Amino acid sequence: GAVVKCYDTLIEKVKQYLYIIRNNRIGKVYLANNDYSKALEYYENAIAICNSKFVKNHSLTFMTINNIAECYYEKGDFNNSLDYYNQLLTIKEYNWGNSDLAIICNNIAKTYFAMGDYDKSLDYCNRLLKTRQSKLGDGLPDMVMIYNNIAGVYCVKGKYKEAIEHYKNALKIR
Repeated sequence: GAVVKCYDTLIEKVKQYLYIIRNNRIGKVYLANNDYSKALEYYENAIAICNSKFVKNHSLTFMTINNIAECYYEKGDFNNSLDYYNQLLTIKEYNWGNSDLAIICNNIAKTYFAMGDYDKSLDYCNRLLKTRQSKLGDGLPDMVMIYNNIAGVYCVKGKYKEAIEHYKNALKIR
């Protein structure tokens, strides 16, 4: 009775989990082939299950929303991409030390950069830099990426002195 019901419930959860992963992986294949509408179709199927079966901050929900944002970015639809990345910020805001959050902020900065909004890109880079430094110090490998990204934005803005300063900071990290 109760054991069988519990086991059946567990099997159903595993099936849902695998279905979400399957749809995300198929979506990635379509994304790699620049078939954005097909990729989004699979991601949307996955997110529908995530939204109905899992809590908002479940790792599968995070992964799927990130994949949707990435798909819109690759498609050149930066506004939709930002909408989905911002959804991720509301999910992960409570844990700034989390590497997922570093990825989100970096992707938002990258999206603003692609849109030509260098000030907003720089804002997200600096936000990430300050939070990572305060939580984890300055010697982590991902700090090299952050310093390089900030330097790249300064280069595009023609602020070479600031760019060199951040490139030097990146070089100090081993």
